[in-house]
Amino acid sequence: MSELVLNRRRYSKATSLPFFLMHAAVLTVFLFPFHWSLVAWLAGSYFLRMFFVTAGYHRYFSHRSYRLNRFWQFVVAFMSQTSAQKGVLWWAAHHRFHHKHSDDPMDLHSPRQRGFWYAHVGWMFSGNEETDYKRIPDFAGRPELRWLNEHWLVPPVLLGVASFLALGWSGLFVGFFLSTVLLYHATFSINSVMYKFGTQRYESNDESRNSVPVRSSMWRRCVTTIMAPVFWSLSRDCKV
Repeated sequence: MSELVLNRRRYSKATSLPFFLMHAAVLTVFLFPFHWSLVAWLAGSYFLRMFFVTAGYHRYFSHRSYRLNRFWQFVVAFMSQTSAQKGVLWWAAHHRFHHKHSDDPMDLHSPRQRGFWYAHVGWMFSGNEETDYKRIPDFAGRPELRWLNEHWLVPPVLLGVASFLALGWSGLFVGFFLSTVLLYHATFSINSVMYKFGTQRYESNDESRNSVPVRSSMWRRCVTTIMAPVFWSLSRDCKV
């Protein structure tokens, strides 16, 4: 891990280029005429995937906040990965490591240690592409999850195809590319904006904050309210 920290400015072109090309693709949205159907697809794609980023990547695979059987576990993993934020095991392994080393020199995306930009997005392209399965032994033994983690592009590609089939090129560029980029930065801002701006209700050794524009208490309650009865019903008598 120390080697990754020392080499943190050596960005990988292979992984960063597709990311920036997707941002470039967003500029084409001005070429398409306005339709409410596009707005609906954009909003639906964004909020559905934000739900699974929160309920899947974060609450389930990183923190084990509830239980699921293997079928629903795979469904949640698949839907989470439609956000194109890499595999669920990669995401959870890095997030657990972050909590273990929050804002200390080993933290991979600490604004205090490496600056705002690096914490926001740069850390993902600096030699951190591999999944350390030792950090997630509770899920690493599931072959279906490991396959999905290693083929993490399959879910977002399928969603992109579905967007194209539903609404044509406008569906692809507005409904998929634009919503994905918006989702990227809403998620990444947790590592950057929320460590620089906002308030701290309790004393802490790290600089994490509550920031209303990024993660309002209303949005968190909304997600929790929706998630609780849904996953309670799925997890009844489940053995993980």
